[in-house]
Amino acid sequence: MNLRVHLPSWLINPAFVFMCMCGGLALLYLSHKQQLQRILARPSGLVGVEQYQITERPGWLLPLLCVVLAALLVTPLLALFYSLTYKGTMPPLVHISSPPVCKTVDCFPSRQRPRTATPSPVINAPQCPNGICSTAPNFGVQTVNNGDPLPKFTFTETSTPDLLNDGWQTSQVSIHVDRTVPSAIIEVDFSGLIDASTISSRMLNASEEQISYETKPSAIRVIIEHPTAFLAIYELMLTVKARTGTKVTSITSIR
Repeated sequence: MNLRVHLPSWLINPAFVFMCMCGGLALLYLSHKQQLQRILARPSGLVGVEQYQITERPGWLLPLLCVVLAALLVTPLLALFYSLTYKGTMPPLVHISSPPVCKTVDCFPSRQRPRTATPSPVINAPQCPNGICSTAPNFGVQTVNNGDPLPKFTFTETSTPDLLNDGWQTSQVSIHVDRTVPSAIIEVDFSGLIDASTISSRMLNASEEQISYETKPSAIRVIIEHPTAFLAIYELMLTVKARTGTKVTSITSIR
């Protein structure tokens, strides 16, 4: 049982203990002096002791005061000498590069994305004798897609090794889209394991409540809720801890 927890702080203070010691020594000195006065007050049968009785005092007060003063002087001198001679080891300096804080659209430079030309499909014409086709041939299964094409994403990735050297790194993925995507679901695939508890994101005009996540061992699904839209001029910055050497393999749009 630890009694220091149940005692008041002033009672266990070293200054209070020192004052109690000084008070006890003062009372002991007064008691000794009073005892000597009581003994010397009795009539003595010896001749020539009157002068001795007048000058008799307790002789241990002066050595005690010298020892206390010497301790009070030597203690700070020893502490000063130790602080001047102690070298120690300085902790290593850590250089952390933080991304620039930008809150306007002008901070994000416009990027000209190359256009990819898609070849037109080759359709084999039917063989019609004499230029007359009796029936319309079926050239396989035709798929009609009336919806908009899926957006295309581009990204840049930077990795920073962890200072603890525990096999993890901090990956920052900057994602851009070629056109505005309202309330999108974006899946980012990695080549290794990720720590789902360290995911954070930042996008202009979007709060933390409007961006949520669904995670897999090596993938993150970023859900941008309505009415927030992922504009082409915006940048989605995704930060996560992953195993050392992990890279982003693909970014696709689920919705």
